[in-house]
Amino acid sequence: MSAIGDARRAASGFTLIEMLVVVGVTALVSTIMFPSIQRSLDYWNYRASFTAIRSGLEGARGLALRSGAPARFVMARDGSSFAVTGRPPVPLGPSVRLLAAPGAIDFYGDGSASGGRIGIMAAGRSIWFDVSADTGLTRMVR
Repeated sequence: MSAIGDARRAASGFTLIEMLVVVGVTALVSTIMFPSIQRSLDYWNYRASFTAIRSGLEGARGLALRSGAPARFVMARDGSSFAVTGRPPVPLGPSVRLLAAPGAIDFYGDGSASGGRIGIMAAGRSIWFDVSADTGLTRMVR
């Protein structure tokens, strides 16, 4: 074979400098993007927890109205989960915390409730749910 063919075959790979440049650019891009990705994950954990708590409160009220027996929405002491009578505990996202005092909100068969206020906080956001003692209805307060 000619000298030109041998030179082309020898030059068909990547040099160490090229590989280091690619690794460096990848590290730089991931360093810049990681905080943004983390904020997005925290936000979606917050949204999922918000939806779960609202559903839990409405589910406890609906259960009490259907059965005619009291139903209870119970918050974990560490603020990391909640449970509704007869259902397994629902964990909240890792960066989400309940802002209410540990305890419970009772819903009764006539539609009333013990009343209370539950807040959640994550990703620099917070929202509160007010449960009316007269009607058992839940209202969102920002």
